[in-house]
Amino acid sequence: MAMNHSAFVFDYSEFEAELRPVLLEALATDDAAGLVRWIDANRSELVDPYEGDELPENWQTHLPDQRVQTYGDFALTKFYDPTDSIGLDEDWEELEELLKDSGLSDTTILGMPLGPEGGALFDPGACGAYFQTPGAVRDHLVKLEKLLARSPKLQGSLEPVVSMLTAAREVNQGLYVTF
Repeated sequence: MAMNHSAFVFDYSEFEAELRPVLLEALATDDAAGLVRWIDANRSELVDPYEGDELPENWQTHLPDQRVQTYGDFALTKFYDPTDSIGLDEDWEELEELLKDSGLSDTTILGMPLGPEGGALFDPGACGAYFQTPGAVRDHLVKLEKLLARSPKLQGSLEPVVSMLTAAREVNQGLYVTF
């Protein structure tokens, strides 16, 4: 079964200031109490990451399980719209190979995983979750544009990657990538 690359324009700066420390602590301790408090305090700005619906007052009864990963998945929706994927869908593996063959890293279409040093990575779907800061988006786009200047024949093939990165750069945001 092919994995589907979903990517979302992501407010990494706000995430870093508000949720990242809470999420890292929860991952390090495998204790969701801090995430639950954070979600309760921000519930009006969160949505269901699977359907995009507002979180009701009894939001915990709608969770598929009580894992830190699941709470983190719900909390993260403050920083992106889960109904607006700009990802590469099933084409991501082919594009990843093309980028690698051209000397670019797979972080161009993925980003970096998130987790405490030596601890569990944030990966709510258990298939990979990655983040790109606004700076990483800009850097990847610059490298991609240099590659396309050297190898214009790749323009058509790499257009979906250019479009994904450009969408985030245009609003000075990062990316959240998941499968």
